[in-house]
Amino acid sequence: MMENYKIIQVLRTFDKRELRNFGEFVYSPYFNKNEPVKRLFDTFEKYYPGFTNRNLTPEKIFIKVFPKDKYDYHKINNVISDLYKLSERFLAYQHAEQSEYFIERNIFRSLRNKELYKIYEQKHAAYMKELIARRFKDEEFYFYLYEMNDEYLWYATIKKPNTELNILQTEFDHFFRFVLIRMLRFYNLMLHERNQNNVDYKLTMFHEILGYITKEKIEEIPAGF
Repeated sequence: MMENYKIIQVLRTFDKRELRNFGEFVYSPYFNKNEPVKRLFDTFEKYYPGFTNRNLTPEKIFIKVFPKDKYDYHKINNVISDLYKLSERFLAYQHAEQSEYFIERNIFRSLRNKELYKIYEQKHAAYMKELIARRFKDEEFYFYLYEMNDEYLWYATIKKPNTELNILQTEFDHFFRFVLIRMLRFYNLMLHERNQNNVDYKLTMFHEILGYITKEKIEEIPAGF
């Protein structure tokens, strides 16, 4: 039985839509040109969702994937390993598709690397306007602003050297807000665990951070800390 194989464990977690999408991923020539891997996926798909059939053994799977060859344990395991690696890539792409920011960040990098500067400027300006207008301003919001300014700093250094020198300060300010909020979130969790489970955490700079926020009257920090 093959239920302990990593690829089987992954496939069991897929709903029908994910399994169909993974099949399209496997059959995409951009991601996979290995025909035995495609045949292996087709074979495994027949045993979805349980993958507990007594015919699901390396020997019988080998016959489906390599019908003309003599059984070779290492050969079938290599193909199974290749399919598993594809499943890891699929999971990564699936996650990336759900993260609008991840996609946008990489589009900007690609436009800059290909020196498509006019498109870069138009798209960056539009995205920054949309990002700044968002209502919910948590640590991710400030981290995105920091990274977008950092990306633009790379662009400006190449295309507009020694200009727009305010970018560095803006980038720092966004990063600083991100660090403040993230540290407050850490303090909140650590204080909770200290009270709940008597864990002796070292709250480095706790009083200094609270003192700074009180003194500077920072209003951007979300409530709840």
